[in-house]
Amino acid sequence: RVTILVRPDSLVAQAPWPVLRLTEFVIGIGVAKALRLGWRPPIRPGAAYLLTAAVLLAGLLAPGSLASKFTNEGVIVAFALLIAAVALRDVDGGPSLLRARPLVVLGEWSYSFYLVHATVIYAVLAVVGSRSPSWAGLLWYPPLLAGCLGVAAALHLLVEKPAERSLRSRWDDRHPIATPRERDTSTQS
Repeated sequence: RVTILVRPDSLVAQAPWPVLRLTEFVIGIGVAKALRLGWRPPIRPGAAYLLTAAVLLAGLLAPGSLASKFTNEGVIVAFALLIAAVALRDVDGGPSLLRARPLVVLGEWSYSFYLVHATVIYAVLAVVGSRSPSWAGLLWYPPLLAGCLGVAAALHLLVEKPAERSLRSRWDDRHPIATPRERDTSTQS
């Protein structure tokens, strides 16, 4: 359920999704900066998961006017606390399912997936035609997901990684990192 709190004909309602999500992006930057400066979330990951689930459930069960007024803010705060708690546990070396190799690989492919998933879906729909909404339509999801992941993996491995290596090598050639000995001699002179 998406609640638009602005008139549908306003410029804000017509803005692209990345613009509409800019505040959440900035909040994420703020949380990351706060963690780097030593802030510690007042909640542990397990409690943060429960809090987030409770806020989401409350948003689903709340009467319409109450949900439309507070759900976005509650979800943003709950997810900010959840992300901070999980990130801090990760930095501190605590146990985390999120560091499992398959999830790390999927995370590495995620930007490529974001770039290609709609194109793959539209290409499949152009070949097989539109499907009517039904429970049988769910059978299309696993092969579409597999196809999108395959294309994303190829894009990541054949384009993104080589481009990253090239850009990093150019940057490293222009901005070499001084060895500790070189740093010591440069500060003494």
